[in-house]
Amino acid sequence: MPDLSALEFILHPMSVEVFLSEYWEKKVLHIPRNRPDYYSHLFSLGELDSFLGHSMTNDEVRMARSGSVTHPNVEGDNKTTLYQFYERYRDGHTIVIRNIHQCWPPVGEIANALARAFGCYISTFSYATPENAQGFKTHWDDHDIFALQLEGEKEWRLYDSGPELPRYSKERGEYERQSKPADGPSHVINLKAGDLLYFPKGVIHEPRTRTCSSLHVTFGLFPDTWEKILTESVMDLADRDPRFQESLPFGYSVEKAHASRLFERAQELAEEVSGAAHFEASRNRLAAKFLDRIAPLADGHFSRLGSGTQVHAGTPLERRRSMEGVVLAQGGKVKLHFPGGHYLAARESEAALRFVAMEERFLAGDIPGRGEPERLALVRDLIQVGFLKVAEPKGER
Repeated sequence: MPDLSALEFILHPMSVEVFLSEYWEKKVLHIPRNRPDYYSHLFSLGELDSFLGHSMTNDEVRMARSGSVTHPNVEGDNKTTLYQFYERYRDGHTIVIRNIHQCWPPVGEIANALARAFGCYISTFSYATPENAQGFKTHWDDHDIFALQLEGEKEWRLYDSGPELPRYSKERGEYERQSKPADGPSHVINLKAGDLLYFPKGVIHEPRTRTCSSLHVTFGLFPDTWEKILTESVMDLADRDPRFQESLPFGYSVEKAHASRLFERAQELAEEVSGAAHFEASRNRLAAKFLDRIAPLADGHFSRLGSGTQVHAGTPLERRRSMEGVVLAQGGKVKLHFPGGHYLAARESEAALRFVAMEERFLAGDIPGRGEPERLALVRDLIQVGFLKVAEPKGER
């Protein structure tokens, strides 16, 4: 069962079941708490100085005001200083940190757990906005949003006139240029520290501060869709059935006489897909792609890399926290996909890899299908790539 603890924490006191049945991809949810410190451990304005001081060598930091976005200079004599950030902030710019979960463990813990619970890639942004300011213009996004208010307050105006469940990246230019709807907002929510706001993709929104500054972080959900699993199934069938690689009829685009033949053949192949598609294989491929895109939790694994040399048949092993695996055949080999990486092995290792992907805690000697030298070599490899570790005493993980 997926780790739902992060989702339970975000939604408290609402149950996960109520959220999934009544709100997810359906409607706006606002949970006021009157608990300003509820999310305070995630990130703070007091930590922003330190973060910027260590993050100026990448492109994850930017400044936004009324939809205009500028990037800091990250090297050379013109490198943007903290004092220049202070100046931009005072002038009404929002300081935006993209992918904060990749370098800030408290946010990364929640992002990783949400990714595993929903089975999808999670984006994260933090927004520090001064009073009476607006970082971005009215727009809609192609992904669901959880907005957690960490400090201060922010006013959100939400509108009902956006598209319903738009496809990912479809008409990106349109939603980035979306003007304010004429019909007025359906919700005006003053999000206070400790509050949660959720809204589905396609909901037009306009966040801004009024009389005080604000710090909030967003978790964006990019779930796979029924379109994806059906497309994967067609691609899988096309790999196995050469009929799907036959050319369309000569002249089909200019001669209507070929239309009936084209439609009849397409209908035949569509019926073949319905009867012969391997949806389990498609699910596994989608799961592997999902695991490839999420980051593992930073848990000090460098200190364990040398432990593989001491492993023996009686050594207790376990997957690192948050590690899950999917094993797929790849030509004459098999590949174990897991958060942050993969491991390619000979086909003879398939049973062993499926075992370590399913079991959370086991002895090195329990791994099936291999002699002891091969088992121990596999264990050492999986410790080195970051999938396994020597098990810690229960209660100390």
